[in-house]
Amino acid sequence: FDVIINLGAAKDFQLILDELLPQIRRRRIFNHQISILTGSNSITEIVNAHEISDLNLIEGTYNLKDLIGPNTFVISAAGVTAWELISLGVPGFLIGVVNNQVEQLQYFNKLGLRDGLLYENNSDFSIQISSLLDNMSFVDVSRKAQKTLRNGRIEAIDWILHEVLNVPHRRI
Repeated sequence: FDVIINLGAAKDFQLILDELLPQIRRRRIFNHQISILTGSNSITEIVNAHEISDLNLIEGTYNLKDLIGPNTFVISAAGVTAWELISLGVPGFLIGVVNNQVEQLQYFNKLGLRDGLLYENNSDFSIQISSLLDNMSFVDVSRKAQKTLRNGRIEAIDWILHEVLNVPHRRI
């Protein structure tokens, strides 16, 4: 798998990369070319903090669909993009990087649509990342989830209206 890391503007971007990159690099299932969508994070900081010979740093906003190939694995923040990844059937997992992503992350986990965890700067995070990367069922989960969702953005809005804003019987 090619790997794309899309954590948006996570304030703990560097700390999360410190955990992710060594674990991805150790596993043969992943190619050693890793694309990181930098969001608003500084490329200079990433370059200074990490060996970058195997990193493709991408600045700016891109349509993820244009970057995803048939063998792409995406590690993403648990925001709205998660719905799109699920509806595209892309294997990967989510990392909740801010508190407002907790409910959505729990929702995806509960329904089996996408595995994920909340970032907490402790040793459990490293163990959980390792467990997610060692679990090969993520390909099956992504295929099942894709069949469940037909249009990620519409379903995201429906979910926000029903679960977060408590607006009953409102469909888009």
